[in-house]
Formats: sequence, C-alpha cells, structure tokens
Amino acid sequence: MNKASILFYVDENTGLQAIALATPVMGEESKILGWRGNIVVDGLTYDPALDMLVSRSKTRNAGDMGIVATYAFLDNDVVLKRYEYDNTPNGKFDPKVIYEVSTASK
Repeated sequence: MNKASILFYVDENTGLQAIALATPVMGEESKILGWRGNIVVDGLTYDPALDMLVSRSKTRNAGDMGIVATYAFLDNDVVLKRYEYDNTPNGKFDPKVIYEVSTASK
C-alpha cells in the first residue's frame, strides 16, 4: 500500500498553501500524453544528501509495476527532474526513464 503525502508552504500573504507536483499523464507504449499537477503524492521522501524529494509508488500489489519521480528545489519552485515508469507485469520492478532534465544549479 502506498502512503500519500501533501507538501505545504507558508506564504506571508495567503497563508498555508499546498504544492502541486508535476506528473506526466502516461499513454500506450510509455508515451507522455500531457501533464498534471498532483497535490497528493504517493510515497514521498526527502533525500538530504541530494536535497531532493523522491516519490515511489507501486501500481500493482505484486510490486512489479509503478513509478519513481524525483523532484529538485530550484529557486522558489519544486521541479520534476526525473520520472521512471514500469508498466510491465513481469514479476520484477524495472522502471525505465521516461523523462529527465538537468539544470545547472542541481
């Protein structure tokens, strides 16, 4: 079972605000059809060594399908750096990199 997380920040003008994290909308053959912002994110952890957030979600009870999304802090934003996806029910979790971007600051 995935644990859900919600990130918040405090804005001095509007108070407590939820942060929506970018997630690709996946189609057939692991193609990105578009993007959505999710406020509730599964399996979110913080990696202090990398100063990044990582979301891990299994989409099948066998644990062989799911996603790993890595987010970086960039200026005042939280940006998707890498998205790995496994939609193959083959008994092992072996995600493929679907999206990856590098930035000069992280």
